[in-house]
Amino acid sequence: MPSSLSGRTVLVTGATSGIGYETARQLAERGATVLLHGRTPDEAQAAADRLITTAGIGATSLRQFAADFAHLDEVESLAYAVVREHPRLDVLVNNAAIAAPERHTVTADGNEIAFQVNFLAHYLLTNLLDAALTTDPGGRVINVSSSLHRTGTIMWNDPQRPRRYARLAAYAQSQLALTDFAAGPLPAAGRGRVRPRRALAAHRVHQAHHGAGRPTGRPASSSGARRWRTSAAGTSTASARAGRQARSPSPR
Repeated sequence: MPSSLSGRTVLVTGATSGIGYETARQLAERGATVLLHGRTPDEAQAAADRLITTAGIGATSLRQFAADFAHLDEVESLAYAVVREHPRLDVLVNNAAIAAPERHTVTADGNEIAFQVNFLAHYLLTNLLDAALTTDPGGRVINVSSSLHRTGTIMWNDPQRPRRYARLAAYAQSQLALTDFAAGPLPAAGRGRVRPRRALAAHRVHQAHHGAGRPTGRPASSSGARRWRTSAAGTSTASARAGRQARSPSPR
């Protein structure tokens, strides 16, 4: 990536603290227009205010967006808002994450919460932003996962883990899924084709397992983008609620 990012637009999910905040700061300092994603509008605004007052970032370089990744409808609304206001997006940094809770927790969408927030929401967002993501040199999607992905196994027959839930295993599974997503091509949402994508995976390094922080998270079509299906041995299909019957949403 060039030293000067003037004229580039970058969306950073989970930009209110930690890696996401520092990534946003450095990108803005290099001249990029940074779209700050927070779980709530207040959190996104607080991050922008802190960048302005403590890092000297110009207010015109920052835009705030909010979505709780535990609700896929909010992810969809985030994608609409981004594409509507920024029809060209140079870089997407999928960073927002949560630690898996002690008890098995299912979202309103029907997914184990760490699997949804850490992977499914980013899968959905990336696909819905396909129309805006540039294929020009320097354009890319960066998935920030954890080094704990090395310990993970994706349970193809049971990705929601209702019967065999373990906090560390659920978190590692979500990070492995996100890492694997970076390795494959990006389906062109709603167009029945696949196009190459510059995708990178960066990893948090954990000295011990700890919380990764709270998710601080007009497409061409959402057909297929709300569907995540992976087969094991050609017979088993894990279909998350993100794969509920596809519909073509209207702008909100």
